[in-house]
Amino acid sequence: MTGPTGSLGPVSGASLLEVTRGSDGWRTRLLPARSTILSFRDPSPLASIVYATAPAGGGARVSVAIPDLPVHTAMPLLPLAIDAPEAIWRQVFAAQPRGRLRDVGLDVVVDAGGLHDLAVAGTFEDAQMAAAGGLPALSAVDGAFDHGPGGTRVRFTDGRLQASLPTLFPQPLAGEKLRGELRLSGDDGERRLAMRDLGLVTPDVTARANGELVWQGDDAVPFMDLSVAFSDGNLERLEYFVPTPIFGEGPGAWLDQAFPRGHLTTGTVELRGRAPEVLGTDADFSFTVHASVRDTSVHYLDGWPIAEGVAGTVHIADWRLVSDISEGYFFGARMRPSRWMIRDILAEVPAFEWQVKIDGTTEDAVRYVRESPLRERFRSLVNNVHASGLARLDLDVVVPLVRDEPRVSGILEISGNTLEVPSLRQGFTDIAGRIRFGADGLSSEDLTATYLGREVTAAIDSVDDTVDHTRARMAGTADAAYLARHLHNAGLLARPDRESMPILARLGGETAWQASIDVIDQTEDEAEPVVLRVESALEGATMTFPAPFTKDADTPLPVTVEARFDNTGHRRMRLRLGAWASGIFDLVTDDGGYRLERGAVHLGRGKARLPDENILMVSGRMPRSDLGEWSALMLDPRESADPRTRLPTRIDLTIERLAMLGAAFDDVRLSANATPLGDWRASVSGPALEGVLSVPADRSRQAVVADFERLAWTPVDGARTDTADPRDLPPLRFTCVRCSYGDMRFEDVEFAASRTADGLSIDSLYLRTDGFDARASGAWTSDAGRRQRTRLDVHLSSDDLGRLLASLGHKGGKTRGGITDVTLAASWDGPPSDFDLEHLDGVMHFRAGEGTLTEVGQGTAGRLFALLVLPDLPRRLKGDFSDLFEEGFAYKHIEGTFNIERGHAYTNDLTLDGSLARIDIAGRTGLVDEDYDQLITVTPKLSGSLPLVPIWLVEKAFRKEIFDTLFAYQYTITGSWDEPSVTRIVVERDAPGDRS
Repeated sequence: MTGPTGSLGPVSGASLLEVTRGSDGWRTRLLPARSTILSFRDPSPLASIVYATAPAGGGARVSVAIPDLPVHTAMPLLPLAIDAPEAIWRQVFAAQPRGRLRDVGLDVVVDAGGLHDLAVAGTFEDAQMAAAGGLPALSAVDGAFDHGPGGTRVRFTDGRLQASLPTLFPQPLAGEKLRGELRLSGDDGERRLAMRDLGLVTPDVTARANGELVWQGDDAVPFMDLSVAFSDGNLERLEYFVPTPIFGEGPGAWLDQAFPRGHLTTGTVELRGRAPEVLGTDADFSFTVHASVRDTSVHYLDGWPIAEGVAGTVHIADWRLVSDISEGYFFGARMRPSRWMIRDILAEVPAFEWQVKIDGTTEDAVRYVRESPLRERFRSLVNNVHASGLARLDLDVVVPLVRDEPRVSGILEISGNTLEVPSLRQGFTDIAGRIRFGADGLSSEDLTATYLGREVTAAIDSVDDTVDHTRARMAGTADAAYLARHLHNAGLLARPDRESMPILARLGGETAWQASIDVIDQTEDEAEPVVLRVESALEGATMTFPAPFTKDADTPLPVTVEARFDNTGHRRMRLRLGAWASGIFDLVTDDGGYRLERGAVHLGRGKARLPDENILMVSGRMPRSDLGEWSALMLDPRESADPRTRLPTRIDLTIERLAMLGAAFDDVRLSANATPLGDWRASVSGPALEGVLSVPADRSRQAVVADFERLAWTPVDGARTDTADPRDLPPLRFTCVRCSYGDMRFEDVEFAASRTADGLSIDSLYLRTDGFDARASGAWTSDAGRRQRTRLDVHLSSDDLGRLLASLGHKGGKTRGGITDVTLAASWDGPPSDFDLEHLDGVMHFRAGEGTLTEVGQGTAGRLFALLVLPDLPRRLKGDFSDLFEEGFAYKHIEGTFNIERGHAYTNDLTLDGSLARIDIAGRTGLVDEDYDQLITVTPKLSGSLPLVPIWLVEKAFRKEIFDTLFAYQYTITGSWDEPSVTRIVVERDAPGDRS
């Protein structure tokens, strides 16, 4: 049997043909050759044909029933039933369909005009065909079909399909459980392929399609009105079931990699129009996509952190892609509901935009920056700063899908955070505020933090967008205790208290400060990625350091401290203290802190420069200074450091006015060196001094030695050199070859003191002048209540009273001769520098041998000797005793004792015994008020000047020496030293032998 397109297949000659006539016409059955007489009555025919007259007449209706038929044997009849282009039929025959047709029924009307009203129906089993042309490959397909004037319908109940659509999908679509319905129809040159619930299950998705494809004329591309529903999709293989190429090169490629993992819960793709080769807004084609996803990873751009666990929807319409995310995570941080989109898929440069809000920790936010291209912009920040705590990150991501760099900006809102800073033991806590970042860098809003228990305000900014340079600015207040805690925190102090650095006790008040931390990308030219800078005007703070480093609370003094850190544990610090000083220091990490490796301090104008050696160098110029105060500060045993870490120190200073030993010295050059063990050796030189000082490290047993070649000591009013507790002072040894004290000149001065339980023992003091030698000893003590007292025993000797007085500063006069000894046992409350005649207690004994006392002028020193009234005595009494004092008063000896009490000297035994007269002095001399209240008795020795016989006769008659006492004169001397009042006292005496 043959048809228009080929042979239907041979009829086996072994078959049996049964022909019968019934009421409906002739019936012909084709029976198998193996049919027997037993089965002949009702055998299973191979086919049955009924030929009857058509109801309308003029023709015959032929009905064919075939219970079982191989598919390939029926193929030649398909072109008779279905009108399709010959090219399609060629593809069908090339596919070599196989399988079984069951219960095929065919009805057709045959008349002179041909075949009419053809209808075919049946089922198929295990149908299969190879892929050919654009046709898919089928296998194990079951279903049913029917064909009639309205078209052809195929219903699938099971089967497998594999289709290759290389322009839409990178790999063939392969699935099973093929179900649904296809309907093919057409008229007037139009062909339609309708799909109804046409479903397929693939390893990647379950899909179901509804709609139709329409071809008109010779259209190669049909008009589509198609809806495809998806469920249970594997987003990792999105491109295997969603035709991403239709979205264009950029968006399509982006979609192919956007979802490396995830699950498509449900989704639809709706296509309408004729798909153009190139999408465009003017194309008569539209598509809409809507999908729900869960447990999805969103890979929005290579090199950027992937969002995990995303759940939400994706909607594409009018060339706009929008995704609403209800849930998702970055590094375990939860995303708030957000939206990402591609505003215009067909734009020249389509861009992915995402506004996402993340609730998590600061570690998550920093990790996001570190694992994204933002690390290049903020690399130094994320590499050097470590923060922790709760945070909310608002991201605004714009990723061009074709070219150009991505644009990312955002806001990091933090609360209760902790920030670790390089080289600080403890960072910042309770950090709260907002930090903005983007292409132009960083900025902050309302940022506050706590540092070492105090609140500070802070701000973060990018300094220069051409390099990775971020600056954090802070402000707060500080006092000395807070400064101690900071120095400990920075590894510069052993303990976080003021006692570990006693110089902090000299700071008072509280002051505002500002600090900045610059974090810079480390390059070959920049080895310090972190720079800390602290500034303050020190308003409100007081400083009581030795001059000139003193200030009150109202006086501003700008101070700047800058520290640079590198990745090797090296720190470089710079200091600027107004116009007073600058410093630079290199420190290295050591046992959890920092150790000074080398440094320099420059005082006054100029700039400190690091020495080449590992030493601490102090240089420059000071307007004034007090050596005692600086020594007490620098040699404080609490300031001593571990000898293993202490640097040798070198000092080279010019001091315009140096206070030392209670005197002032101008233009002094001070050079000093300290060994790591703490031993100091210094030399001082200037117009008024030249000497060497040695200060041992062990000052409890070894003496501080001062050896001076010359020392011009000019006392300064109010100067104090020994305000320390004597129990804390070391042994002392002082020598000076040529010294002066005011108007007095000394040679070979020697002084030695040793430590005792209650202070210092003044073991010896020796000094020599042209006029006298002096030796002294004593003690400087302090009791448990820190009450101090000084005791001094002095012995002064001279072979000439005149030279003694001249040495003590008396000017003019020609007092001659008189070997003199003076002893003074004195004591007073306070240190030696508190020597004050007003508070002095003691006893002085004076004795001078034979000499002559002439009128002299009082000098500036030797104030104690003013109590003798010797300087002005000849002048005051000359009017009454011109014969005695015309050429000076020659005396055999002068001797007396004075009790000194609280500024007054009392005597009742001061005697000047001369050859012509005897002078006795009793009374008070005011050493502080500089006044006299004395009685002077002058007894001329007349017996030495009258004729001998009369004197002898009178004395024989009265049997006693009467003339000398008879003619004695008394005077009172009162008033000031400069203008004393001398009044003669008239005393009436009885005549010799008067017995009344």
